[in-house]
Amino acid sequence: MQWKLFAIAFLFLVPTSLLNAQDNPEVARLQGAWEVNSLIENGEVVSLKNVRETMIRDGVLVIEGNLMRFTNPVNNKKRELAFVLNPDQNPKTIDLTSTDKMGSKGIYMLDSNNLLLCLCAHDSNERPTIFASTSVSKSMLFSMRKLTGNTPVVTPVAPPVVPPVVTTSNAKPPVAVPPPVITPAPAAPLSPPLSVPTSDEQIRKILVGTWGHQDEERIETFTMNSDNTFSSTWTSKKFFPKLFKGEERCSGTWKLKDGVIIAYITSSTDDHIRNQVFSYRVSWYTTTEIALIDQKGRIHRDWKISP
Repeated sequence: MQWKLFAIAFLFLVPTSLLNAQDNPEVARLQGAWEVNSLIENGEVVSLKNVRETMIRDGVLVIEGNLMRFTNPVNNKKRELAFVLNPDQNPKTIDLTSTDKMGSKGIYMLDSNNLLLCLCAHDSNERPTIFASTSVSKSMLFSMRKLTGNTPVVTPVAPPVVPPVVTTSNAKPPVAVPPPVITPAPAAPLSPPLSVPTSDEQIRKILVGTWGHQDEERIETFTMNSDNTFSSTWTSKKFFPKLFKGEERCSGTWKLKDGVIIAYITSSTDDHIRNQVFSYRVSWYTTTEIALIDQKGRIHRDWKISP
C-alpha cells in the first residue's frame, strides 16, 4: 500500500513532460534526421570534417523516440544516446546519457527545423545557463538542422580568407616593453639510469605490467600480461568525442624477438585494426619508463602505471 501512495505522490511531483516523453510535443518535433551544422567546444571551433570522419558519420544523427542514434565512422559501430527533455524550464533543459554511463546536462532551443544545444562536460554537475561555449566554460555548443526527404547533405565550403586592411595614417609609435623577468625552473628529479636492451629475457621482465601515456587529445593505457596476452584502451580528453565515440579498446597476443615486440590484435572496437600486426623495437628503458620505435619510425615514450 505504501508504494502505491508513493507512486501517486510521484505523479504529482514530477512534471508530465518528464513522465510520458512519447506524448511530449517537444519530443514529437525532434523526430527524424538531423545534421550537425556547427560545433564549438571550450571556445574552439571543431571542423565539420572532423565531426563527420571521426565522431558521427556524415554528421547526421536520427532521433527516434527518446533516443539519438548515429554511427561511428571509425569503427562502424552504432551508438545511442538517451535523452529527457523538460520544456517547462527557462531555458528548456535536456539530459543525455549513453550506454557506457557517459552523460551530460544541457539546455536546448528548438525553432522550426533548427536545434541549438549547449551541454556541460560529463564530469560537471552544473548545467549551462546561456547558449555559449568559452575556454573556461567546459561546455560545447552545437547547432543542427532537420533534414527533410528532399534535403541533400551538403558539405559546407569554407568562406574565402580576406586579408585584414591595415591603416597607418593614425599609427602610433611602438611602446617599449621591458624584458620579462625569467625565473629559473627548479631542477627536475633525476631519472633512473637508462638501460639498453641486452636480452629478450631481461626486456620481458620489464614489459609485464600496465603502461600509459597521454597527449593533448587522449589518454592511452596498455597492459602486457605474462601469458603473452595484452589489452589496451584509448580515451579522448575532450568531451564531444568522448560522448559520441566512447572508449576505444583492443586486445590480442604479443611476443618478443630480438628486442622487437610483435603485437597481433584479435579483438578491437575499431574494425580497421582487427587482425592486424604491429611491431615496436625497444630503444631503451628504466624501471618506470620505456621508449619504443614503431614500424613507421615514430618514437613512443610510455610510463609504467602498475607492475
